[in-house]
Amino acid sequence: MSLKKVYLISSVIYIAVMAAMWDIWWHQAIGPDFFWLPPHILLYISVAVAIVVAISAWRENRNQLLRNLILTLSAIPILKFVDNIWHGVFGIENPESPLPIIFWSPPHLAMAAAFILSARAVLPIIQSEKNPATKQLFSGLMLGAIITGFMFAVTPLQPFGPYHDFSYAYFGPWSAGIIAAVFIGCLFFSERFMPGIGKATMATIFFLILMSVVGMGQAWGGGLILNAHQATPGWIITFAYLGAAVVFDIMRKANTLLRGAVTGAVWGGLFLIPAALVYKNIFAENFNYDFFAAVAIPIFAAILGGTAISAVSLIKSTAVKAQPKHGL
Repeated sequence: MSLKKVYLISSVIYIAVMAAMWDIWWHQAIGPDFFWLPPHILLYISVAVAIVVAISAWRENRNQLLRNLILTLSAIPILKFVDNIWHGVFGIENPESPLPIIFWSPPHLAMAAAFILSARAVLPIIQSEKNPATKQLFSGLMLGAIITGFMFAVTPLQPFGPYHDFSYAYFGPWSAGIIAAVFIGCLFFSERFMPGIGKATMATIFFLILMSVVGMGQAWGGGLILNAHQATPGWIITFAYLGAAVVFDIMRKANTLLRGAVTGAVWGGLFLIPAALVYKNIFAENFNYDFFAAVAIPIFAAILGGTAISAVSLIKSTAVKAQPKHGL
């Protein structure tokens, strides 16, 4: 099988995820949703190219991974069509809703899963590449898409952001632990496929590129006026995720549980402390809260989340090593 075809597939999958993020921005900043939006067109073209190239590659050697990829990619245009109908019935995302029913809609979550599974299907094939730089680039594209899919799914749980009221009403300060666990879990997964040094950092950079397309969740339109605490500055998001990934890479030889705990603490500290200070000092009249409760408890939750997912990773890696080796 030609790896060039696999690289083309990887590139257009990444572009398709970028188009999906652009579509989210469009809904937030502009509002109207109809079939022939520019992000929709880019999404459909990208997925169509990926399917055609995947079929061509599959015909060469009947690779099971490519067959799964074709089936998964084929579901995305259908899900997008259903998503258009869903928005027509329920409207666009509204952070003032008591429940994020639009954000957590079935078509949204199904599309996130489809993108994750599509990128996951391509990753093992990329591993046969001998050139480290090429392998790192295309592994990074797919890992960035996977992290984006997972972080999209848990966006309404962000301690600060558009769904702050929802996350605190139903999860309290502990929502930060869920976010940290999901992100750090993605970093552990990235280590399996990203070559070279700075594995988690490289994967996170590709994730942040996609996040920049959606404007870090700050662009809202349609007459919707956000409260001060409903738009986390993009630089806070960038520093928090990138800083946590850098620490994760630096601690690659440390105890697994300690590594997860420290990474969770770094993510929580870099995200929560600056955000809380910004809102308390600049928007105090609109955002009244106990600083300690809004920062210390969520950071502790992030540490617990990082430790918990590290324990899962440790148990899984121990189980894999314990499996008998065949052919000896």
